[in-house]
Parts: sequence; C-alpha cells; structure tokens
Amino acid sequence: MDKKSKTLISVCIITYNHEDYISDAIEGALMQDFGDNFEIIIGDDCSTDTTLEICGKYQKKHPSKIRVLEREKNIGMDANWTSTIRSAKGAYIALCEGDDYWTDKRKLSKQYRFLNENQDYSLCSHETYLEDPYSSNNFISFLSIIHKNYKFGNLVLAIKTFLLFFSDRNKFWNRRRYYGDTVRIYDGTLSSAVNSVFDSRYIHTASMMAKADVLKRMPDEAFEFTASHMLSVLWTALHGSQKHLKDAMSVRRVQPTSARITGRETKRWGISDNKKNRYIALLTLLKKYAKPENISILDNRIKEFKNNHL
Repeated sequence: MDKKSKTLISVCIITYNHEDYISDAIEGALMQDFGDNFEIIIGDDCSTDTTLEICGKYQKKHPSKIRVLEREKNIGMDANWTSTIRSAKGAYIALCEGDDYWTDKRKLSKQYRFLNENQDYSLCSHETYLEDPYSSNNFISFLSIIHKNYKFGNLVLAIKTFLLFFSDRNKFWNRRRYYGDTVRIYDGTLSSAVNSVFDSRYIHTASMMAKADVLKRMPDEAFEFTASHMLSVLWTALHGSQKHLKDAMSVRRVQPTSARITGRETKRWGISDNKKNRYIALLTLLKKYAKPENISILDNRIKEFKNNHL
C-alpha cells in the first residue's frame, strides 16, 4: 500500500441522533490499515443529542483525517447523504451509517485493491453481520444461521459458528452472519442488482465502496422515488459491474426504533400501490441513463410491478 499522503478513499458516515453508536462507526474507520491514504467525512443532520459533540471531539483529535459537516437545520437522510458524498476528495467512497460499524481493519484495503485492479467495476460490497439483541427466538435464529452457512457452501464456517455459539454466546450474537431468507445468486450485472434491491436486499450500506465519480452523479430527482441506499446500488450497476465479497466485514445494528427497510418503506411510501408506482417511476427515470442493452432489464421489472408483483 502506498503510504504517501494522498486521498484515495473517502469514508462517508451519515448520522443523526446516534450518540450511543457513532463512536463505533468512527473507530471502525480509524482502525483501517490504509496509512494516510483516506479521509473520514461525517455528515451530521443537525442531531438533537450529543452526536455532533462526539464527532467534534474525534475531529479535534484527528484534524488531518476527519471532517465534520454540520447542518444548520435538519435536511433529511437523502440530502445529508448526497451532500456528504459530494464533498469527498477520494477516488473511491466507502459508506457507513452512524449506527453501523466495521469489524475488519483490512476492509478498505481489500475493496480498494479489487476496484483499483478492475476498473470496469463500479461497486464492491461484502457480507455483513447482524447485531440484533431483540430477536424473538435466538435459538431458532442460531439454527437458521448454521443452515444458511452450510447452504451457502461454507461448511468450515458453519462448524466454527456452531462451536462459537456454545463457547461464547455474546461474541456469537455480535458477529453472526446476516443471511435472512436471501438466496445468494449474484453475478455483478444490472439484473442481479435489480434483484438485490427489490427482492433479497442483502447489499447493506456499510458494506459498500464505489467509484466516487459515479456515485456523485446520482440524479437528485431519483431520490423522490427511493432511498439513497437502494439508488446507490442501482445507479452504480448502470455504470459498471459489481463485486460482492464473501468476507463479513461490517455490522448492521438493529435497534428497537431501527429504520428497517420494510419499516422505512411503509412510513415513506404508505400503501403498496403507492410504493409500486414509485418503483415504476424510478426505473423509468433510470432508463434515461442506461446502456441500450440494459433497458430491457429495467423494462421487464417495470412490467412485473405493473402486473402487481411486489
């Protein structure tokens, strides 16, 4: 790794009222084994708790590494997202929300190496763990995780996970892989990205690193129809291939008031017909930016939504 002081990666952390969690997000970025080749930008959306104060202390301690963007008023998650990433200086942008965090100090190195060596790729993501102390039945969840590890083709991991559960329960629940009911078929194409966004949704924000020049060009009007996370996956797929690593290097933290994907959609789009129409509008808009060979992929999903597929 080139140790010269050059900004190759911008770590963009968006946060709002994350006083109990933001330190983990910042520490996960600071521990990265990437020399002085990256910056950390924290976009605080006018938090009403001590989040901004905590971020300020880190900025004061690491003035050459951390920049904190303060808002005069609450502008909303999507506007905070775009403002933060568009202030990035790096060639690549790594994303993290303020209540999530990274667990592998080589995360940036691994993703940078892949994207730098494969310039036709616009996005690199990876597996993530789920920290969910509110699971209604942890033992059943444990059996499901073991099954998904085995089904995913990693018998060694399944055995290690099984042993970890019985040797250190706390460590297991803080580091378990999040599979849910996702079927892992991902070939890096726009078709796979569309399936991930609308069906399985296993590309999590804290796992994403993308080309900065691509991510910064996301059209503002598209945010009227979907959340920034979903748009980022689709938009980068329109401008290159995508790579999903099997390494689990981040944690998605679940809270009692977490804005889960389904909850966010219910609040934001209301009834399913409204959601369906917004999806159709989004895909129709993205067709303007798609290569001719990819338009049929978007058209097919539009047709499915029009036929009441949700």
